[in-house]
Amino acid sequence: VTVSVLYWAPQRSAKSKQPMSGQIAKVWLSLRAMVVVADNDLVISDVNRHVSNQFGWTRDDLIGKNIAFLIEGHPPELPDAAVSVYRARHKRDFYFTVLVQPMRDPMATMVGWVITPVTLPPLFDFSFHPTVESALGKKMTLDDLDVKGKRVLIRVDFNVPIDQKGQVRDDSRIRATLRTIHRVIASGGKAILMSHLGRPKGKVVPSMSLTPARHRLEELLGRPVGWAKDCLKAQDEVAKMKNGDVLLLENLRFHAAESSKDLRARTKMAEVLAGYADIFVCDAFGTAHREAASMTGVPRVIGAGVAGYLMAKEVSSIRATLQNPVSPVVAIIGGSKVSDKINLIGNMYNHCNTIIIGGAMAFTFLEALGHTVADSKVERVAKSKGREIDLLTVAKNLVELAKKKDVQLVLPIDHACATEWNSKAAAVMSKGADVPEGHMALDFGPQTIAKCEKVLGEARTVIWNGPVGVFEKPQFAEGCNRLAQAIASNKQCFSLAGGGDTAAAIREVKSGFSHVSTGGGATLELLEGKALPGLVCLTNRVARGGKL
Repeated sequence: VTVSVLYWAPQRSAKSKQPMSGQIAKVWLSLRAMVVVADNDLVISDVNRHVSNQFGWTRDDLIGKNIAFLIEGHPPELPDAAVSVYRARHKRDFYFTVLVQPMRDPMATMVGWVITPVTLPPLFDFSFHPTVESALGKKMTLDDLDVKGKRVLIRVDFNVPIDQKGQVRDDSRIRATLRTIHRVIASGGKAILMSHLGRPKGKVVPSMSLTPARHRLEELLGRPVGWAKDCLKAQDEVAKMKNGDVLLLENLRFHAAESSKDLRARTKMAEVLAGYADIFVCDAFGTAHREAASMTGVPRVIGAGVAGYLMAKEVSSIRATLQNPVSPVVAIIGGSKVSDKINLIGNMYNHCNTIIIGGAMAFTFLEALGHTVADSKVERVAKSKGREIDLLTVAKNLVELAKKKDVQLVLPIDHACATEWNSKAAAVMSKGADVPEGHMALDFGPQTIAKCEKVLGEARTVIWNGPVGVFEKPQFAEGCNRLAQAIASNKQCFSLAGGGDTAAAIREVKSGFSHVSTGGGATLELLEGKALPGLVCLTNRVARGGKL
């Protein structure tokens, strides 16, 4: 379907004294195409029914809006007759690609553009850009590739807990990669999986073998999984693979080069691993913050990297919270050490309207503001690069920065307390922000919870990293539970929870969150604004827009 966007313009031939009339607009609106009529300032004055059919907007929705409301970045410069690519906005808030070509009236009484919806093949940027923008960019995925007959080397994260009987205690990380594995084998590809487990420090440690993960994967796939007992000597096993086969390599960290600080050692190992593959896919978001032979070396050797479905979902979810999020944006930042979250808090000031501070790190802020924290765990000094950092001063500076940035900082105004860490007694509630003498605060009190629930009920984007209380103990889990329930019940909110302890703290209502990240350190560093090396090595899609 062709969209004709025509503009009233003051440009008329010097010989022509006849002013433009509304009658020509009637002709335009009668065309068998989508027509938008705009005034001299490019403000829409009328549309025909074809526009509503294509864009979903009614006539009343559009009249009075600038044409850029419909066509993103429109209009281009008039003198240039080149065809340009733009995105058109549908009422349901999705975009589709259109071709735009300027046109002029021979009498120079009007100008306009012909706009045609098109489907274009994706373009990709195969260079490496170590920037946050590149890390968060839309990635090439398996949907962009034909993998039939191809050897697909997939970096997975099977760093799962193993019990004393050699059984996988928690298979959630294995399950998280099943979609990617299924896609490869169902398409006739050969899936070669590689992962690390634990920290064997370059030595073969039988208790850290991936054998238990292999057995659990076989159960989940319902088919045999091949085995290579040395990840750097798997050439014969790879050569024997048939289309649809799955092969798992033994623990990558049995070789010191996997996580070596020596680039040459990592590259040498990467060259061996890359030799098994036609295509490299990364589905191990949890290790994307690491420089490793399997994470960054292989895609550099091959020259391209593909995001698995888990990786693509992780990136898109974090991108949704950091790039043009829907306001109000609220961050919950908890945990035991404020020193671990200084960079995160600082970066969240650039994205959030409100930040809720919880966990033991809140007591550094409260003490810095003159409150009594009694026996509560509080971090006052941290060491970094051989020097001591006064965290009370840092906390004061962060409070002042919040005021300058017009960010609401929510600190506990009451607490659930106990006289000792291992107490099994019912929680004692403080009467205010000061912790009673001889007690330690271990969770938010009822007033703080109520205040946070109100903030979260009004939020449209929520980022949660770190628990706000000692949730492992039932009497001190109320804060995490109530905040999680408030988020899960807010159906207008996009919610992202960081991995690790955060995922455990919200497990009762996990399904109510938009996304629960599988990454711990990787999620934290990306939220801090760092360009993760494992992401910048993956191939980005090229954004459409501009001249053909």
